[in-house]
Amino acid sequence: MSFRNKVIHEGTYYILRRGLGFGISFGGMLLLMRAIGIENYGLFVSITGIITFMGELCKLGINPYLIRSEAETDAEEERKQYDMAFTFVLLSSIVAMAVGVGVSFLLKSWLHNEHIQLPFLVTLLGMLNGAYLLPALAKLERGLEYRKVAIYELYNQIIYYAVSLALVYFGFGIWALVIGNLLQGLMAVAISFYFSRYRPRLYWSREMLGKMLKYGFGNTLSKRIWELRTLVNPLLVGKFIGLEAVAAVSISIRVVEALNFVNGAIQTISFSLLSKIQSDKQRVENALNEAMLLQIISLVPLLTGFGVLAHWVVPYFFGGDLETALHIYPFIAIEYSMFAIFSLPINMLYVRGANWAVTKFNLAYVGIFILTSYTALPIFGIYGYAAAEVLALAAYIVIHASIRSSYTLRYRMPLICMATCIPIVFLPVLPFPWALLLLVPVLVIMFGVFRSIEGMSYIQRIMKTKLIGASQGGKS
Repeated sequence: MSFRNKVIHEGTYYILRRGLGFGISFGGMLLLMRAIGIENYGLFVSITGIITFMGELCKLGINPYLIRSEAETDAEEERKQYDMAFTFVLLSSIVAMAVGVGVSFLLKSWLHNEHIQLPFLVTLLGMLNGAYLLPALAKLERGLEYRKVAIYELYNQIIYYAVSLALVYFGFGIWALVIGNLLQGLMAVAISFYFSRYRPRLYWSREMLGKMLKYGFGNTLSKRIWELRTLVNPLLVGKFIGLEAVAAVSISIRVVEALNFVNGAIQTISFSLLSKIQSDKQRVENALNEAMLLQIISLVPLLTGFGVLAHWVVPYFFGGDLETALHIYPFIAIEYSMFAIFSLPINMLYVRGANWAVTKFNLAYVGIFILTSYTALPIFGIYGYAAAEVLALAAYIVIHASIRSSYTLRYRMPLICMATCIPIVFLPVLPFPWALLLLVPVLVIMFGVFRSIEGMSYIQRIMKTKLIGASQGGKS
């Protein structure tokens, strides 16, 4: 199968699997939240949000280093890279767990919650799994084996929600989620081993580690600065408004992520793809312009569907306690729409090693976001968080300034499509059924865009490629 056909074949499969996974994740989340209560769910969100940030910090950008290598190495050298990554992340995770013990005392004081410390300490144990998962998954992504990655993610979600829901109904409360999370981590190691066949061993090379960290430090510094925004919900919203508000913001983010599953999949796939074609400027430029438009187009119909159904879906699943989720949802949706346009240019800067360019954007975005949240949350409540989401969008000017010197990007159509999203995302908070009148101009604009890019022709090309991939897979 050609490189292009392999990307489309594997990528389409990954997108569909990821969409199914988000459906399972979203449904499971609603059931868990209703079973253990909004406050307990907010408590668990705070715990996992902080520990996930710590776990990613331990990797120091080694994962994209393993994936992005343009030159093919021999099997033994590649194996040493994976073993070096395993050894380093194992050691850094052990150090992070020791630091986490001290963090647990600070959290108890900061959030004024005595019940957070013990679940936090137990959940810390899951950080050790990252030492194996990093090289195993990097091996799959480097080989563009996104079918296997998709199945791995789907099985993990099924295991987590099956175990957690079973324990919840046996009365384990928040501990059902803690135990489910730990078991999921162990099964993730087993599943990734089955697909990658990577057998870890301890290996140390100062020279090799130096190469990894030379690239990885800039990459991880940039990404960890970006991920500081994820701590605003558990640390600032939790402190100034409470754990129920943490759950509401988390629900809104998960809704938008579920609707944004196509973009999330494309973003994952694009790093490997852009790494393969990075030396061909014209191919990169064409890929960026095509993907920018397709990503925003893939998001608009899903935002439309949720906007129409939200008046019935949200009260049924969430009840009146989480009406706050509806009011914060439009602002989070706008931010994700903007990121959908710029995510591939950001990935391209990472591929080229232009980490400082992305770091400047992340510093500007996160600085505005955190400062506005800290200032506005005590005064305006949840709308202070909404204001922070909107004001931080100004930082995307930095990305445009960084990418335009190398590539010519066409923003006109993507920004028109994004503009159509803005009325749609406010449908859930506007009077019904008059809010549906906003759909008329939106549908007209999107139909015109779909025709202008020959959308049906593009879909037919994907289907043809899928059939070719299926037939070749059958022959093999």
